[in-house]
Formats: sequence, structure tokens, C-alpha cells
Amino acid sequence: MIDGAATAQAAPNDLSLAWVREDVLKALGHRQYVPFTVSIDPSKLSGGNATIYWRVVAKTPAAPPAAAPANTRNTPHDRKAPGKAAYAFEDLRSVSVPARQGPFAISRSFTVGAGAYDVWVVVKDPAPQRPQRNAPAPKVSLIKQAVEVPDLWNGELNTSSMFVTCLQ
Repeated sequence: MIDGAATAQAAPNDLSLAWVREDVLKALGHRQYVPFTVSIDPSKLSGGNATIYWRVVAKTPAAPPAAAPANTRNTPHDRKAPGKAAYAFEDLRSVSVPARQGPFAISRSFTVGAGAYDVWVVVKDPAPQRPQRNAPAPKVSLIKQAVEVPDLWNGELNTSSMFVTCLQ
């Protein structure tokens, strides 16, 4: 679905998926931790669960990695599968969504280096275990959000996202 939307095909938004916000925090290894929040309309789900998939794609391709030293092993985790695109980050999770009125927030995160990225988020209503003949297709939503991740490791004075909390 994401690949089709990336080539300008119309993307469904059956669950009223919307980008709420992202934050940027300094992480290990000259990377940035980016928690983000999206919202959906839980009344449009057929049950109390949904599946969320997010993919982070660099707008400018990364430089090819340096060759591994001759004395290190090249494990399967070090190689990209043939024909599989390399993304800056991707993940898939299930989430429990309580029955309620109004939007429901879903928070997830990714860790990347500084740069410009497109974040693709898909939320899908799970298909029934035993689909019925002529049953409607499960509801699905797809959005794309551009995110600029600053370099918090550049040696200059800077700050991560600010959080204000109130204790009662």
C-alpha cells in the first residue's frame, strides 16, 4: 500500500488517521530518538485491536557503508536481503484500542541520524479470522508525514524537545 501511495495512487483513510506530533531527543551513537503520536477514530474499528506499521524513508539516500574489515564475520543481520529495500526504520505492532468516543492517540518511535525523512504510517483493522463471503474489506488508513531531524550531536549548543509536566 505504501509503495502504491508513493507513486501517487490515492491512499485510504477509513479510520481518520492523523499525525499529531513528533519530538526529537538525543540518543546513543550520534542518532536521534523520535517519538511520535498519531490519532485514529476508534468508533470506526470493528473490534478492540488494530495493527500499526510505520516506515521511515530518508529523503536523500545514505552514503554506502564502509567495507567491513577483513577479520570480522559478515552475519545475516549485516546483509540486506536480495530485492528488499533498505529503510531508515520500520516496525509493525498490534495495539489495543478501547471503545470510546473521540480520537484515540497511538504513540510509537524510531531512531535515526540527522536528516530529512518521510514517515509512512498505516493503521489497519484486523481481518476477521473467518472472512464471510461478500464481507467488506477491513478498514485501513495511510498517512505520510515529512520530518526534519536535527543533528543534536554537532557540538553546538542545542536542545531536544522540551517537556512540561504537572504533578497533582
